[in-house]
Amino acid sequence: MFKTTLITTLAMAAVLGAGAPAHASPDPSDTTTYSRAVRVSDLDLSNEAGARALIQRIRTTATHVCTRASGRVATDPLLWTSRNFRDCVQNASDRAVASVNQPMVTALYTGKPKIEVAGY
Repeated sequence: MFKTTLITTLAMAAVLGAGAPAHASPDPSDTTTYSRAVRVSDLDLSNEAGARALIQRIRTTATHVCTRASGRVATDPLLWTSRNFRDCVQNASDRAVASVNQPMVTALYTGKPKIEVAGY
């Protein structure tokens, strides 16, 4: 069973608006990786309550990771209105849910029903 999953995001200075012109291409040397583990071992991911708890942990952790990557503080109102920040949180959450690879978690996260086939 999975014990932790890792939230990882690549933060590029130009993409996150660290003083680069909006039209500039990201410089690969400006890329930094931020990551943080999310505890999973205490959750039963086969039931809805456990899956929802993990999704909340993933979203919270993605928010922390992307806040750090942005170079801003969580109380900065510009952070929360930034499309780059929102995209970072969404992409980090998407990747973390995919890496967990648990049907109940994926179904609840995507809003798509879990399909069960009788006898299998």
